Amino acid sequence: MKKILLYFSSCFLTSSNCFAQDTIKPKCSPYLAVTGGLSLPLFGGYGKNYYNPTTSDYQYSGYASDGTAFSATAGVTFRSGWELAGMFSYMRNKIDANGYVNENDALFFGSSLQNYSFNTIGTYYYTNYGWLVGIGNNIGNNYVSTGISLMAGELITQQPAILENVNNAYHINLSSETHADFVAELGLHLDIKLAGNLFLRGMVDCLFSRLTTGGAYQYLKVPTGDVLYSGTYGGTNSYPTSFNVEILNTTIGLGYKF
Repeated sequence: MKKILLYFSSCFLTSSNCFAQDTIKPKCSPYLAVTGGLSLPLFGGYGKNYYNPTTSDYQYSGYASDGTAFSATAGVTFRSGWELAGMFSYMRNKIDANGYVNENDALFFGSSLQNYSFNTIGTYYYTNYGWLVGIGNNIGNNYVSTGISLMAGELITQQPAILENVNNAYHINLSSETHADFVAELGLHLDIKLAGNLFLRGMVDCLFSRLTTGGAYQYLKVPTGDVLYSGTYGGTNSYPTSFNVEILNTTIGLGYKF
């Protein structure tokens, strides 16, 4: 009888020690998740598609519309569901070039062509790259978990070169520009275990930044290509070309826990 009691006592103490070790020093769990889906500009300046420079609360427009998003997230869980994470985010949003050129022509170019017919030559996109690091927290079990993340970093925006046809008599050529700005991210995700260390991840994350556009322009005579006049456009005290960037990304993909 004493031998039996000693056996069970030793088993209980051993399991207790293991539980205590797991509680105090949980195993680090690194992972990598890759997702893709939709990029949706919200109703701030980046996604705004009209202007009225005569109003006192005039705000510059970005003329961005829905596009595609891709992200790669790597993280390490270190205690009670908390994790350190880093994310690369790629977003490509179509730009309404007609509206963008028409607004800048009215504000900066002084060409007096606002009543002419503007037609875009080609299709144009904003291309955004984000590099972010931050923290997250996850709640759940080995099969299903949800989490929230808060990150910050840099957003690199490539503003496209745009060629616009005006009444088949002129071309307006806007230069391509690249801008780097601070960006913050708030995200939610859902993980569902599939098999082994593989899991399905769905993400909804919102990026917040502020972008200043501008560059060089040329007016060209058709068909000779002669430069009628040229200059630069950008922020002024009257019409600042800075606007808020708020992008909602909804993506789904796969992840792996190492």
